[in-house]
Amino acid sequence: MAMLQTLLVKNFSVFEQATLSFGGLNVLHGDNGAGKSHLLKLIWAMGQAGAAGGADDELQRTLTDGIIGAFGPLKGDPGRIARRQRGTSLMSARATWRGGESLGFSNQTGRPDGVIQVHERPSAAPTLQVPVFMPSYELLSVAPPRANGRPLDAPTQRTCQLLERPLKRGPRDPRVNALAAPIEAHIGCQVVLEDDHGFFLRALGTARHLEVGASSAGQLKLGTLARLMLIHHLDPGAMLLIDGADEQLNPRGQRVMAAALVRLAQAGVQVFVAAHGAFMLRELAREAPAGARFFGLTQDGRGDSVVRQGDTLAASGEPLAQQEEDAQIEELLVAHLSA
Repeated sequence: MAMLQTLLVKNFSVFEQATLSFGGLNVLHGDNGAGKSHLLKLIWAMGQAGAAGGADDELQRTLTDGIIGAFGPLKGDPGRIARRQRGTSLMSARATWRGGESLGFSNQTGRPDGVIQVHERPSAAPTLQVPVFMPSYELLSVAPPRANGRPLDAPTQRTCQLLERPLKRGPRDPRVNALAAPIEAHIGCQVVLEDDHGFFLRALGTARHLEVGASSAGQLKLGTLARLMLIHHLDPGAMLLIDGADEQLNPRGQRVMAAALVRLAQAGVQVFVAAHGAFMLRELAREAPAGARFFGLTQDGRGDSVVRQGDTLAASGEPLAQQEEDAQIEELLVAHLSA
């Protein structure tokens, strides 16, 4: 897949206007409600529409369905994800991939038909692949999605379907194994799928199976990433969008996750990460490969999100988690000195 180079949004979600320039590893941080997840889901919706291609009306339907599916109960109206303001407004987005391919759309809020208007379309859809999206929670206990009643958004549903695909027979590809093996060594097991029984974790070097329900959320989250590597959906040229990458993981697990994401970016996967924790952000910044990009999202007095971006974590602004951590340390020191 050609690498996504820029994304321009206007009147989308909490953004009045923003232009983001991407690299191989892209790290988003900011407060709750600042728009990190919405940006990831928009990238997924535009990526899957670009990969689908088709005639103009087909692309329009795919993009409309993708945005409605990605953002949940919009009552069939993609305009409900537009930035809230008085009267009608024009929501728009334009994604550009390296090589010159672009996809642009707009939506007039309040349209009775709720249809997105496509203004630009990729001319070489076969070069695009559907992005892989990982939500903040682990997926193995909800996949296959038909086995439970939990409603899943379209990006997550798609990833659950990918997880069900069988591993390739024979010895592992050494390049893929080099990516997945450190994760499996950390969690002490491999993810296996048994027909009619779902997913299990098999302890390394044994035939002992661990029930998903008896495994930790951190094990399952890292195990999901390893399986996606092994079924070759994170090969060079792919795109990974991972929301809340540090959630459900202790610091050691966060370090393993950060290292895995950096290795993927170095192997040619375009990685987008949204995270909160100062530890995870520092790990990503410390190991970031050349060309990495960092995005700090903050909300102004009107509730609009402002993007600060750069090639280093410092250039994107001090993460909120770091600010709170520093404040907590200062309070503890004051309390200790006054005791």
